[in-house]
Amino acid sequence: MMTLHYIPEDEWHGELRVEARHAGFSGKAEAWFNAEELRQFAAPLKTWPPALNEPVKLQGGYFSDSTTSSAPVETRVGIKIGQRGSRGRYWVEAELTEPNDEILPQSATVRFFAEPYALMRFADQVEAMLAGGGSAGLVASTGGAGQPGIMTARQKIQRPFTPLFIELREACHAVVERMEKDSTRQLPPDDRQMMTEEWEQFDPGLIIGTIDWEGGQLILNWAVDDENPIHAARSPYYILDLQALKREAQATTHPRAWFESYALFLLSAAQDHFGDFFRDGPTDDIPYNRHLIYARGMAETAACMWIKNIIFTYDDRHDQAETA
Repeated sequence: MMTLHYIPEDEWHGELRVEARHAGFSGKAEAWFNAEELRQFAAPLKTWPPALNEPVKLQGGYFSDSTTSSAPVETRVGIKIGQRGSRGRYWVEAELTEPNDEILPQSATVRFFAEPYALMRFADQVEAMLAGGGSAGLVASTGGAGQPGIMTARQKIQRPFTPLFIELREACHAVVERMEKDSTRQLPPDDRQMMTEEWEQFDPGLIIGTIDWEGGQLILNWAVDDENPIHAARSPYYILDLQALKREAQATTHPRAWFESYALFLLSAAQDHFGDFFRDGPTDDIPYNRHLIYARGMAETAACMWIKNIIFTYDDRHDQAETA
């Protein structure tokens, strides 16, 4: 991944420290940047999907008083993010040079692919970093060309089939069922088959699941529509209490990441709960999700992401039962 850490000197500019590592290669460097320059660098990455007709670039280092060029005489931090064609994969290149008075300068070029979800999240983190400090991280794609749109949970977790998780999973199902009932959508029973004309009447709604670490809860709302992941004014708040999960998280080495991973898994289970198959004719199965779910509220960002595009890294324990 690539990590950015910004140390402001004043409200206009500061030092950016960059570290990148991938496939056995790593490097680090720092350079001074104007804060607005960093915002402009991140801005094109916030659209969905990022449309990068030309790569976005960030370049900083040593500038000479005698040059009129906007480019540094000696580049210490160079970052480019681009796309292979209008529908191609997104790529990241970090050229990092660390000068040293005692030895020859050390440099590294680190390249990796990144998913659009990760780029959007990274852009949000850059803005948050400039506004309130902290870091911004861009994670390399883990899915390869055959698995687009994959995001990896940030913390290893034990397989979640514990009594507490099962209890929370059922409680989460109950909450989303209540949301559906309150929305006055008269969907037919799950065990009744629907023909195509009948099935097409039920466009899925979009649910936003906000992970609230501070409050120890999961907040569910209806979105404006399935293309606009913004809380609809007409939607009430549906709350799932996760205080018990937060207490367990406090005993881990990375409480917030552990808590978020479990909350994401709850939302994944809720999405599975919404997935049904209806028979349409003698041969065709039509997959139908009664609703779609977004996750938001992860650490340092409020960017949305589809919860089915998450890989959970398990910390397997063979002495623990793995049955639900």
